[in-house]
Amino acid sequence: MGLPFAVFMLCIYALIAWSGNKILNEDDEKTVR
Repeated sequence: MGLPFAVFMLCIYALIAWSGNKILNEDDEKTVR
C-alpha cells in the first residue's frame, strides 16, 4: 500500500508542477510582450 501510494502522489505532484510551470511561462511571455 505504501509504495503504490507514494508513486501515485509523485505522479500527481509532477502533473501539478508541470501544469503550474506551463501557466507561469505563459504569463511571463505575456508580460514580456
